[in-house]
Amino acid sequence: GEVPSTPSTLPSSGMPTFVADTARSLFSNWKNEGLKTMRPFGEFFNRNKFSIPSVYEIPERCRNNLTYFQTNYIIVFLVLSIYSALTEPSFLFGVVLVGGAWIYNL
Repeated sequence: GEVPSTPSTLPSSGMPTFVADTARSLFSNWKNEGLKTMRPFGEFFNRNKFSIPSVYEIPERCRNNLTYFQTNYIIVFLVLSIYSALTEPSFLFGVVLVGGAWIYNL
């Protein structure tokens, strides 16, 4: 047979596009629904509401607190992650390395 003049290309898996679309969709859903449940940061950081629970109250209080302030915790985590990534290059390298490995394994 005849040899093609250009090398054949394998169809791309579209994995980076899939990951980007999935991330965009998750962020959009969270932005539309999750931000509705954000509590005021004045309430989130209100020190007057802090008290020492009994040993038996700890699991329930943690569950209730995490559920009630879930969006606030996510925002604080994201802000601290961005700050850490910008101020500590090795952290940024680790995030890129883990993210690349995760995308590669999809």
